Amino acid sequence: MATRFANPFPRFFTDNAALLSGGKLYFYVDDGGTTPKNSYSDNALSVANTNPVILSSSGVIPDIFLDGTYRIVLQNGDGVQIDSAENVNSGSSAFVSWADWDSGVDYASGPATIVTGSNGKYYKSIDTPNQGNDPISSPAFWSRVYLIGDTDPVQGGTLDSNDQIIKKSFLLDYGETVNIIGSTGGGTQSIDLTLGNVVSLTVDTSTNTFTFDSPSPTAIACGITLWITNGGSQTINWPASVDWPGVLAPTLTTSGLDKLVFETIDNGTIWTGDLINLDYS
Repeated sequence: MATRFANPFPRFFTDNAALLSGGKLYFYVDDGGTTPKNSYSDNALSVANTNPVILSSSGVIPDIFLDGTYRIVLQNGDGVQIDSAENVNSGSSAFVSWADWDSGVDYASGPATIVTGSNGKYYKSIDTPNQGNDPISSPAFWSRVYLIGDTDPVQGGTLDSNDQIIKKSFLLDYGETVNIIGSTGGGTQSIDLTLGNVVSLTVDTSTNTFTFDSPSPTAIACGITLWITNGGSQTINWPASVDWPGVLAPTLTTSGLDKLVFETIDNGTIWTGDLINLDYS
């Protein structure tokens, strides 16, 4: 009888796809209560694990062997519950279910409900009730689950790394979100980096006062590429934190497109401002 391969090197993640460093797995008697029940570090069930079992800094669990059925609770390092499951045993897939998707099953939502699509990839239910919705073609009901070592990671939506570092990566065919402000209408105009680091706007009506909002924390470089049309048609008050080469801000084009770049490494205490070029046509 064939059996599906189960990942022998599981890692736990937060809802924001960050490694669950120092997470906690509590094992209880499977009666809905909080009576602790031992799990074990060996197949002979002779050496009990600590309860809770503590995940490593990389979100990895040590060896865990079960004796009967359990109720299991997963918490983060601060003791906040992330998930729970009942009727979990050594042959159970209740806590992380990778069974083939079944059109006749009404799936609950949450990280405990993971199925395998007909394409061999894994999906997590994100809505309930969820019956008859093929994971491959129903992104409103299912979110793709990626495993360490996945060789075909096609992202189906926004990946929020929650201000965590992504390292040793190569980028190919990438783009940047543009914050298209359009006409400023005069007055105060916020340039909010949470909406995009590339910004397009047109100066008009009256004096414009720009603010640069939501920069990265200190020691994390952050930049704004500003495409500004008719920048010289009205007075512009730049943030006082902007330092220009030669002290003075550049004189912009009255009717035309200019491009400027601003950068900070100290959470916006100082922004360096540079004119890239004037009057693109």
